[in-house]
Amino acid sequence: MKKTLKILLLIFISKTLLFSQENLSLEEALKIGLENNYQISISKRNLEISENNNSWGAVGFLPKIDASLSETARWDYQDTTSSRTNAFSSRVSMSWLLFDGFGMQINKKKLENLEIISEGNVDIIVENTIGNIILSYYRCILEKEKLKVVEEVKSLSKDRFNYIKSKKEFGASVTYDVLQAKNSFLSDSSNFLLQKINYENSIKNLKLLIGEGRKINYNFTEGLEINLFNYDFDVLLKKLFNQNKSLKNQLIAINIQTLELDFQKSKYYPTVSLNSGFDFNSSNINPESKFLNNIKNKNHDFYITLSVNINIFNGGNTERAIQNTKIQKDIMNLENLELRHSLKNALSNLLSNYNLRKDLYKVSNESFETAKLNLQISNEKYKSGAINSFNYRDIQIIYLNSAFNKLQASYNLIDAETEMLKTVGEINLK
Repeated sequence: MKKTLKILLLIFISKTLLFSQENLSLEEALKIGLENNYQISISKRNLEISENNNSWGAVGFLPKIDASLSETARWDYQDTTSSRTNAFSSRVSMSWLLFDGFGMQINKKKLENLEIISEGNVDIIVENTIGNIILSYYRCILEKEKLKVVEEVKSLSKDRFNYIKSKKEFGASVTYDVLQAKNSFLSDSSNFLLQKINYENSIKNLKLLIGEGRKINYNFTEGLEINLFNYDFDVLLKKLFNQNKSLKNQLIAINIQTLELDFQKSKYYPTVSLNSGFDFNSSNINPESKFLNNIKNKNHDFYITLSVNINIFNGGNTERAIQNTKIQKDIMNLENLELRHSLKNALSNLLSNYNLRKDLYKVSNESFETAKLNLQISNEKYKSGAINSFNYRDIQIIYLNSAFNKLQASYNLIDAETEMLKTVGEINLK
């Protein structure tokens, strides 16, 4: 007996260690998910590339300096005499584009805007990740609460089954009633197992989303608490146009296209460049003859060149590029208007959806409270014989459905609010 108890104790401890349990709040889930999300990490690395590219050196504003060294040893063999020559040369040169019609300054501004777009891309991915984690977290709570409801109904079915069996033993019930109660209990037991699978799968999906690889069970500290708000469309629309990340990125892209137009126009200006350098050469010819002396040569020179170039005619390519850039900018402005109209329409639908789900939540909540009270009263009536088992079972099913409807309405309301806040750029404030 003692040995059996020790084995059971070891099994219990091992399972406890293998599947430890931790409290998990929504804030902690968001923190873990934002740290582990692969797409966020990738977008941040792309942002680093944009930050590295955003430099004056990348647009050719700084001078280019090169240096070279060379040394040569040469042996010449002739019938009369031979010689060895050592030669050394070095060069330092600099080229610097001083003016190109402000093209370098324009390109620098384009790089600055590209960096801002990269930051906006990170924000978009972060927003989507936060929204997904919020919904996944509350999905776990939804399935957990459903599991509690099914377990409660299963417990009532079990009590009803045992109660009818007891009545049959005293001859107050028939086999048919016992079988009906047993079928109800088995059906509720099956529903409980299926709902347990749904709950476990929701936890797996959350772990995948936040990048949690440990074998751990969570105790979710949040609930499906609902705060009902009366959102004003005009206020939301103003926030949408000011804060929506996709819209802001598109406006920056239009600004880049404006800079591209300025860059094409800069090609009408002349370019001014400066080139300079310093050369040093030395050689030593050493004849292998006592009648000839060594010949040594050294020379160095410095040069500086200022060049001015202007394009007179290139087949109309510059003007053609300017016209194409203008057309492309017009296209982007039309796309911006289309996006604004689309987002405005989407916001209107999202707000209507939120208000509808808010009303559905109120109705489902009232329906649940009614069904809950009805179940409590019916339980006493059933035990007193005022209602039969079939009526009592119908009331149990009504309670189960109303509880599920309330829970689903709560989750749907959270879903609608999350999507609406994400659209107006306030998901981080939720």
